[in-house]
Amino acid sequence: MSGVLASVGLLSFFFALTTLGLTAQSSKPLGTAGSTDIAAGKRIFDAQCAWCHGTNGTGGTGPSLQRATLRHAADDSSLVDIVRTGIPGTEMPNFAISLTDRTAWQTAAYSARAGTSDALG
Repeated sequence: MSGVLASVGLLSFFFALTTLGLTAQSSKPLGTAGSTDIAAGKRIFDAQCAWCHGTNGTGGTGPSLQRATLRHAADDSSLVDIVRTGIPGTEMPNFAISLTDRTAWQTAAYSARAGTSDALG
């Protein structure tokens, strides 16, 4: 029985470490994203978001992301949350099942740059 408890305790410890790491990643300012993270975010954006928000965030059935402020995203953290969990009551879907905290952060970092001349693509 003590072996089972030790295993559960060890698993809980590693889960806590993983969760802390993911949370730390998703709360980092988007402006700290390097070229590798931006490129990864662009790949995700092109595959998951461009069908609605248009190539490079220019807009389509979803709003253009090429503007200095976004109505639903007051700060970096809220943009990451929107990318990952969507916006209830709108057509912005929840991607929590397919995006990790890191990939949501990378996609948000690319999206944030879509409104600037720093955007890739």
